[in-house]
Amino acid sequence: MALSLVVVLILVAIIGYRFVSQTSDVHIERIASRDVAQQRVGKLQRQLQKIEQGMALQIIEPGSVAKSELQLMLEVLERDFKKLDNDLLVSTGEQPLMSGETSVAILPNFKAEAITFMHVADNNMLRFPSTYIMQAYMQPRSRTINDTLDRLIFEMPKNSDQEFMRLIYETQHIWQQLLAEFRLVVANRFSVFADNPREGMQARTHNIEIYLEQMRTQLLRLEKEKVPESLQPLPDGIWQQLQTSAQEWQQYYKELMSSLTSSKWRLDLYQFNTILQPQIRKMEEGLSQLRANLADQAGRDITGLTKVTGRLALAILVSSLIGIALIIGAYFYLNVRVLKPMSETAQALRQEASGDSEVVIPVPKLQETRDLVEAFDEMRNQVLKRERGLDHLAHHDPLTKLPNRLLLKDRLDHALEMAKRHDQVLACLFLDLDNFKQINDTLGHLAGDELLIEVARRLQETMRSSDTIARLGGDEFAILLEDIGQKVFAEKIAQKILKSLRQFIVIDDHQFHVTASIGIAIFPDDDSISDDLLRDADAAMYEAKRLGKNDYHFFSVELLQLATQKLKLDQRLRQAVKNKELIYYYQPIVDARTNRLIAAEALLRWKAPEEALKSPVDFIEAMKRLDLDLRKQLTLDLAAQVN
Repeated sequence: MALSLVVVLILVAIIGYRFVSQTSDVHIERIASRDVAQQRVGKLQRQLQKIEQGMALQIIEPGSVAKSELQLMLEVLERDFKKLDNDLLVSTGEQPLMSGETSVAILPNFKAEAITFMHVADNNMLRFPSTYIMQAYMQPRSRTINDTLDRLIFEMPKNSDQEFMRLIYETQHIWQQLLAEFRLVVANRFSVFADNPREGMQARTHNIEIYLEQMRTQLLRLEKEKVPESLQPLPDGIWQQLQTSAQEWQQYYKELMSSLTSSKWRLDLYQFNTILQPQIRKMEEGLSQLRANLADQAGRDITGLTKVTGRLALAILVSSLIGIALIIGAYFYLNVRVLKPMSETAQALRQEASGDSEVVIPVPKLQETRDLVEAFDEMRNQVLKRERGLDHLAHHDPLTKLPNRLLLKDRLDHALEMAKRHDQVLACLFLDLDNFKQINDTLGHLAGDELLIEVARRLQETMRSSDTIARLGGDEFAILLEDIGQKVFAEKIAQKILKSLRQFIVIDDHQFHVTASIGIAIFPDDDSISDDLLRDADAAMYEAKRLGKNDYHFFSVELLQLATQKLKLDQRLRQAVKNKELIYYYQPIVDARTNRLIAAEALLRWKAPEEALKSPVDFIEAMKRLDLDLRKQLTLDLAAQVN
């Protein structure tokens, strides 16, 4: 009986172990699948944003995005949606959490509409339907009327009937005025002369109607007017032909106005606003909802290490009083025995330095002061010799022999003055090597130094002799380009630099492919002060890194605004830590089997005065940039509350 019971217990234990093990494996696999799906959703959201930005850029600057590039992005988007569906099937064991309408129905239709959009955007005739009406129908009629009137004026003798000549000239003037008003209608449609195109179009349309009526009346008068005998016989029906051309021109003009005032006057913009953008919004909403459904709500256990530092206020006070007493006593002693004799000696030396050769340096009583006077002459001789070496060290980087930040600022200030005086354009490039820390961590700092020397050499080979290349510290370089003429020259230089760095570098039998991110700031477009111009290039460099590295980026006002906002948030957060504005909320964690409280999750929130409660989403990035002491203070505050 006992043996049977033991066997049963062993079997139960084995079965329970296997059940728990299998359940844990399944649970872990689902958690991992959710993490993968979460990352996939984020990637899809970025891809949709990139596609939308590419289409918007194509509207603003046609031809800036290749059709093949958009097709590739759409194929990648479709492939990743399918992978996401597979990930969701694994993580949930059932149908995907995102509706099939978003992932299956909308995407193929969106892909077809996007290809149609690119076809329209690349063709001016398709993009602006009114262009075809003007070129194919209105322009030939207008040319017929102009040519006919010009030929009549050219063939008319000087002694012709004055009334007939006046009618011909008036007719030509009316038609030219009509065409001028028509051009203004088209210009107003494209918002060339007015912020509100429809108001300008209405005014010009009214004038065109008046000129068309005047033209019709003028041609009727010419038809009734007797043709001077001095004029060569006119072709039969010439006035009727002109009337017909003017009427046809008016007919196509009405069709053109109908096209210009419709919502499809620019077909690519219509497709983007009414078809593509709503579909993008719908897919983004589906992805956002999916991300919310997949959010991992498990809290992280926070283990605090309490380290209490005792401050001995009385001991510090006593030590301070003793130190003050010693300083006062030493001051009186030094003033009588050392400072006063040294002051007399220094005064004499200053007189000698000012050119007074008759000055008599008093002989100090202390041996140390006498030695100082004797050493002064020797030091004065050595100063001039070392001054030159110190000047070079003060203005150059000892590793790469390039100018340092101090010399760069001096040259940049001088270049800005010259550029302002001669109305020139200059550029400041800020270069930072990508992933340089990996080389230092892998092969050590000596290998990193060799890499920096090689990069400096390649930069010198790429630049002009008049350009300034400076190493600012670490893996950061700055380049000053003077008198570049146009902004595009700086862009070409950045491209040359990136191309020169693509060739691999050999260090200790290891090949390294080095890339860099470059920020470009332009005078006078961006700033006129050297520090601000260098700051702008630095901000543009970080934007190039954020967009994927191994590229260059021009500075814009938006970058400065983002940097300013980030700085203000960092300053406010540091002050919030000191003012105890960051508070903790505790969420209990209960064992489901015993229904007992086993732990608590501490949730950090920011409650600033007269502001709503902020969640970590609003300040988590700024929190990462906090000083170690401030983050330590937050941990101590939590530990004190828990204790």
